[in-house]
Amino acid sequence: MNWSDSDTVGIPYLSDERFNYELIYTFEKRPQPPQDQFDEDLNRSTYSPSPLPYVKIKLFLMLQESEGIFRYRVENNKGDILRNRKVKDLTEDFIIDMGFADDIKDRTGAHEFLIFLLDDDKKEVAKLIFFFSEKGNLFINGQERGKI
Repeated sequence: MNWSDSDTVGIPYLSDERFNYELIYTFEKRPQPPQDQFDEDLNRSTYSPSPLPYVKIKLFLMLQESEGIFRYRVENNKGDILRNRKVKDLTEDFIIDMGFADDIKDRTGAHEFLIFLLDDDKKEVAKLIFFFSEKGNLFINGQERGKI
């Protein structure tokens, strides 16, 4: 799924003044696959017990009551809905679990994350797009903001 040319056209980006973010890097062990799991080439899946770089983003929303935003929904390019919550406070913050850095870069995991901001009627009024390139560059709303 690529949101740049999908039905999100017409939904404005949330302005830079209304959000902030923090990249969180940790090292986590990949879960061991079942013994009978094979990859695409019919080879037994490999497993490394070593901790690997893992990426999360803490997103800070700084909303105004006049914007009429009551909910937010987080989706990835795999079609998964990661969060769907009511806004409790105008300065809402939450963590988006992005996954293992290598999976993001080689496209075996999600590499694009979309945050929809919704009004009281659940209509999408603003969006944020987090996109990771194959080289690990982070783009937010089309602007390069860093690298993993």
